[in-house]
Amino acid sequence: MEETKEKKSTKKIDTWEYKDRSYYLLGSKTPLTYTVMSKHSRRYPCVYFDKEKGYERELRYATNQKSIFVDEQKGAATLSHIVFAEGHLYVKKEKRNLQEFLAKHPHNGVLFAEFDPVVQAEDQYDYLEMELEAMNIATSMDIDQLEAILRVEIGTSVNKLSSKELKRDGYYLQKRILNCF
Repeated sequence: MEETKEKKSTKKIDTWEYKDRSYYLLGSKTPLTYTVMSKHSRRYPCVYFDKEKGYERELRYATNQKSIFVDEQKGAATLSHIVFAEGHLYVKKEKRNLQEFLAKHPHNGVLFAEFDPVVQAEDQYDYLEMELEAMNIATSMDIDQLEAILRVEIGTSVNKLSSKELKRDGYYLQKRILNCF
């Protein structure tokens, strides 16, 4: 009886969340297709450090295997390409093997990342907050200061502008600067 209790307590609990996931390439480039390595080689290592086992394990995405680790795969493996189309890859929840492989892939966070709506909302909120602060600064700025800044950006044609035109151009300048971020 005690042996069965020990086996139950050491059994690993599956915490994987089954959901459709989207991935995107990082950086400003979005090629028509981009293929991610799906197996380990000497030239392009594809390994994952397993904290529980204490060593690096070789990864391989095989469509006919339950595990992504080579040492747990049995029999012939059917390899498949992992292709980002126009910078995006959509993986259905039924393809857990591929999702786990991408989660442990050495290029995750370097060449590609999983789309997370919470992180995107945080980034958008930070941008909106920065935009609001810039608008408040542009609104409260003295006309002489605004004129001096616009003279550097636009040139001597600032002398012919009214105060309302200066304020408007100050807002446009602020928007242009924020679009650089």
